[in-house]
Amino acid sequence: MVGDVLSLETASDRFGQGLRTARPRSTPYIRSWGLDSVGLRRQDTIPSVTSQTRQNMARPTPSLTLALLQARESAMDFFRPHLNRNNITEQQWRVIRILWQADKQTLESYQLAERACILRPSLTGVLMRLEQSGLVHRWKPETDQRRLCVTLTPKGNELLESMKDEMMRQYQKIQQHLGPEKYRTLMNLLSEVQKLDPDE
Repeated sequence: MVGDVLSLETASDRFGQGLRTARPRSTPYIRSWGLDSVGLRRQDTIPSVTSQTRQNMARPTPSLTLALLQARESAMDFFRPHLNRNNITEQQWRVIRILWQADKQTLESYQLAERACILRPSLTGVLMRLEQSGLVHRWKPETDQRRLCVTLTPKGNELLESMKDEMMRQYQKIQQHLGPEKYRTLMNLLSEVQKLDPDE
């Protein structure tokens, strides 16, 4: 179930803000008194856009990316109070949980950035603060000093164990609000969206 919470939280993080849709401007009623640059002659007119015309215009379609972001904010409202009580940010919690789920609780930094949906420059700061708190350990393999690995520490495990029951209760609240069938449908749809390739 902890993995499901991770999917619900991070799925929408893969998408940017919705595109702004320009609002059509009305065309003023114009009377031309001679041949002008657009070829109008005397008494030629351009009708104004009436309210009826505006109603007949196609309405802008809802923004998928904005809807995903708003849904993520609504979901995270269930978890933020508990995170704040433990002085853990959303990004820090994401890192701790992903490492907890990983093989040997260790990942390379680029893998962690990808799975946590955190840009690498931002991840550096997140890891630095977690390491200062003793929750993770950063290290480089002796065989390849170019690689940077991150491991969850015993203290990091203790923090997750102390927090996960309350996080699971909040997760169950979301399921109760949506119902099992809608929740499964939501997770399946989010999984399909994550697999979309714009180049295909």
